[in-house]
Amino acid sequence: MARLRRRVPQLVRGGSLAACILLLAACTPPIRQFDLDNQPLTCEKANGYTLRTLQAMGFTITAFDPAAIGRAGTLRGTRDEQGVQNVTVTLMCREHDVDIDASEDGKFLNRLEFRRAF
Repeated sequence: MARLRRRVPQLVRGGSLAACILLLAACTPPIRQFDLDNQPLTCEKANGYTLRTLQAMGFTITAFDPAAIGRAGTLRGTRDEQGVQNVTVTLMCREHDVDIDASEDGKFLNRLEFRRAF
């Protein structure tokens, strides 16, 4: 019986250690998308990032009119994954910032989903 009494406290301590490790693992921060808001981008870089982002998402570029300061630019792409998906990305460059608006053509509810992925 003496042996059993010695082993029980060791098991309890090992269990509390495992619980602490699990608790710490649960406290890891969630994966976050990169925020490009309010980061200085030149118009040239914004055009390039937009083009490469659509290509990385598997879109074939169908039209690309680069933006310039004071003039909006448009990028259109298409892909065929579970149906044809057409998207439009509009860039508006000002002297110190760039606005990027991405949306899926013809679908009201999917616009938010595509914009978040973009």
